[in-house]
Amino acid sequence: MQREDGAPRDEQIRAAETRAPETPNAVGGKVADLLDFRRRGAVRLQTAIDAHLVVAENSSSRCIIRDLSTAGAQLEVEEGITPEREMILAVPQVNIAIVCELAWRRGKRMGVQFCRGRIPADKITEMMKL
Repeated sequence: MQREDGAPRDEQIRAAETRAPETPNAVGGKVADLLDFRRRGAVRLQTAIDAHLVVAENSSSRCIIRDLSTAGAQLEVEEGITPEREMILAVPQVNIAIVCELAWRRGKRMGVQFCRGRIPADKITEMMKL
């Protein structure tokens, strides 16, 4: 049997088997994004932004923002940091300092939730350019 373009059906089947399944992955990713949005109330963006975490009045440590949304962030921190209930996440390059609280911690990673408002979308756009 041949396709409309004249190629044998065997070639059509082989081509379909070797082609990457685009639709399920794309749909799966969108569904995951939607579920994440519903759970968190914001879409997370993967990043690698240098920042500072102010833990006590005169104590700050460098950290890397690994993902970011208007409502919170996932940070990679130094092993010795002892998080407090409220901390300040500062990104001096875009003039942001926002109060946050610890949501979870696993080794060098921690999730923080922004306490007093959200980061405006235009600031997140600026941060994504860093």
